[in-house]
Amino acid sequence: QRKDHSLIAQRVYLALRQGGDKARMESFAADWLKRHRNDPVFLFSLASWAIDDKDYDLAAARLEQSLRGAPDSPPALNNLAWVRATQKKAGAVKLAERANELAPNQSPYLDTLAFALAAEGDVTRALDVQKKALALSPAAHTLRLNLARLYLDAGDKGAARRELDTLAALGATFD
Repeated sequence: QRKDHSLIAQRVYLALRQGGDKARMESFAADWLKRHRNDPVFLFSLASWAIDDKDYDLAAARLEQSLRGAPDSPPALNNLAWVRATQKKAGAVKLAERANELAPNQSPYLDTLAFALAAEGDVTRALDVQKKALALSPAAHTLRLNLARLYLDAGDKGAARRELDTLAALGATFD
């Protein structure tokens, strides 16, 4: 209460969330947003927690509101693209491309772009983008798993198998 700051609000909300006090948590968020209508940092956090809860409609709404306060936020653009692609809603590719424009050569953003492209049916381009993401971060094994999924979407079981064999060879180091 003495210092009115987004990071403190996030911590209070998180403490209430971890404590399981949903009513108090929602009341705190509503009060904060009443006083800080377009606080992009707090809204982005609320969206992230909604994604964790698989409440994609709420996540999308929070991310859209966050982008009104910070329209050039690569993380918000990226996450909204991921949510829209997950929901099979239009516009995911455009959002992911904008995030990649603002923050080029970031493997997580390229991964989202590939996911969005595949969700909109452009598996060929998705494969190219995913390969670039993996080349930028070869130790990010989830990117390789996503590449295998894209190969399966493209009907290339042999290439998918090669990627999965690479992951299997990691043993317990890849969960």
